[in-house]
Amino acid sequence: MARGLDYYTGTVYEGKFVDWPDYGSICSGGRYENLTGSFIRRSLPGVGMSIGLTRIFAKLLAEGLLETRAKCPSDVLVVIPRADRLSEAESTAARLRGRGMNVELYHQADKVAKQVRYASRKGIPFVWFPPFEEGAPHEVKNLATGEQTASDPTSWIPAPRRRHAS
Repeated sequence: MARGLDYYTGTVYEGKFVDWPDYGSICSGGRYENLTGSFIRRSLPGVGMSIGLTRIFAKLLAEGLLETRAKCPSDVLVVIPRADRLSEAESTAARLRGRGMNVELYHQADKVAKQVRYASRKGIPFVWFPPFEEGAPHEVKNLATGEQTASDPTSWIPAPRRRHAS
């Protein structure tokens, strides 16, 4: 085997996955004499190697062999539809937290689409919509399925998160 570096003077090695030999090298190295001599004015033999951790993890993730955690620990994002609905959003978030859920309250009244996009980018699986008008129902949207249903913050139970590589 000839590696692309001319400082190897002896054995050169390369490691591959046994189960995926066509994936290519995941570690390599070799023996060299006097490589350090150009830096410290002494002749020292050496053996070195490098391990491609990024390549290893990328393959293990692609094969589904590593369990990943969610990007964000929040279960639900509660939106704030308008500034005058802030107190309703805060009390909804408090009710959901009181039931043991990890809840994030969006930081300000903003366009609803922007708040949903924020949840999606963070990997928050559910978006909670407190009533936009007095007397209207609460609604929750499952971002994985796109389904949006009327829900009660005192009894709603989120579907379990699916683990996936991301």
